[in-house]
Amino acid sequence: MKFASPLLAAILILLGLHGTATAHTRITTDLNWSNEIRAIMEDKCMTCHHPGGIAPDYINLTTYGTDTDPGARAWAVAIEEEILTGRMPPWKPDDRFSDFSNSKALTQLEIDKIVAWVRGGAPQGPIRNLPMPEQFEKPTWRFGQPDLVFELSEPFVLPPDEMTGETQQVFDVEIEEDTFITGYEFLAEDPKNIYSIEAWLLEPEGSDATKTIEVEIVKEYDPLADEDDLEIVEDRTLPTGSQFLGQWIRGDHPVLFPDEAGRLLRKGSKIRMAIQYARPDYADTSMEIRDQSKLGLFLAGEGEEIDLLIESFEMAQDGFSIKANKRDHKVETSYTMKENVHLVSVSPRMGPVAQDIEVTITYPDGRGKTLLWIPEFQQKWTSSYIFDEPVAAPAGSILSLIGRYDNTEDNWDNPNSPPEDISSGTRYLQAKLSAVVDYQLDTHLKVEEIFIPKERPEVEGSGGMSFATPITLEEGGTESIDGKDVGSLEKMIKETRGEL
Repeated sequence: MKFASPLLAAILILLGLHGTATAHTRITTDLNWSNEIRAIMEDKCMTCHHPGGIAPDYINLTTYGTDTDPGARAWAVAIEEEILTGRMPPWKPDDRFSDFSNSKALTQLEIDKIVAWVRGGAPQGPIRNLPMPEQFEKPTWRFGQPDLVFELSEPFVLPPDEMTGETQQVFDVEIEEDTFITGYEFLAEDPKNIYSIEAWLLEPEGSDATKTIEVEIVKEYDPLADEDDLEIVEDRTLPTGSQFLGQWIRGDHPVLFPDEAGRLLRKGSKIRMAIQYARPDYADTSMEIRDQSKLGLFLAGEGEEIDLLIESFEMAQDGFSIKANKRDHKVETSYTMKENVHLVSVSPRMGPVAQDIEVTITYPDGRGKTLLWIPEFQQKWTSSYIFDEPVAAPAGSILSLIGRYDNTEDNWDNPNSPPEDISSGTRYLQAKLSAVVDYQLDTHLKVEEIFIPKERPEVEGSGGMSFATPITLEEGGTESIDGKDVGSLEKMIKETRGEL
């Protein structure tokens, strides 16, 4: 079984490129570790690159380092190499389509600072300006003790020489009355060897299965009608069955919902937590893995108002297979929005032979745009992508999920050498195409605030949404929205995929 990957190649590069600090290093920059660089590393790098983190222990970026305890200075040249090639930090979405609040990508200013620091001799700067080193010895709750904690009842054990494994457990939710979840955090006990932790909310069964909530939603919108004549739905039946609650992927941070937003947690609910284990390429496979990870939920406080209801749905396509040595194998699925919402996040899955993935939205009038494109999808570095600003999705909008697969030797993530046929499924080494989408149901959402038919002029209260502005054709036939070139981005995607 092959587990080669760009990460392994990166480690080899690091081993070859890193150097050590000397007293004779020429300093040609005013930037230094203490005043500028450490803060960037803490924000974008230390979550993984600390002793016991998911990165190799010897690549420790929590300190500047000494002659006997190498730190960031020893890896300065390698850091520049990884940043300029785009291998690190491992944030894969193309940033020309959407902004994400949980982006791990470095800004251009941060890149410029790090490169200038490295090329200027990587000085340490005044030690007195350094804060106390962040402690990573034991996983702790980053936002304090959660209101509810769910822990595996007994440790899961992955035997020596086994590379992957999985476990799951269903927990009872012990609350006295219905409440709202305002955030969550997964505490991965062994983050180096865990690929993902997912949690699903299972609604109460029996007499408590159906519940309505009073909301104010415009069911239909007639642009010629007076606002007083708009049809209002006062009682809405909440979804039953399972609802995606959240996930943790290597390097992810805790999630707190926006102010006044929450996911309904019903009395009598259950929570299913599923964990997938995957040893990294550099792991010592002679050791067994023992893990007892936790999920923590933060709940709305007494008297706290929740006006934005968070719900979710899943787009998925199964029952497909990818032939050995097949490249550009395309699979797609879609979902039609049944009511007016704002999309909060999207969490895609593809499996080990992924090539690229795209999420698009097509509005009721036929116009559309790309929300997420990951041109080089890697299973180990996927995430939940939280939109910086929730995306309006009127009823009738179609969300499409398009994935392409590369089951050849050229795919570093291919687990088989030589390649073998791969079928779809839920296990770590199976192909999959799915995406969970979180959305907020606004209790006072009106259609004219999120969608304006293209034949109508701009109206006050539209919120300035870019898709409310008609698409125009510039000279030469290039589409633009608000002066932004759209056609060239679509062309760029097709050129990258070899479709042009």
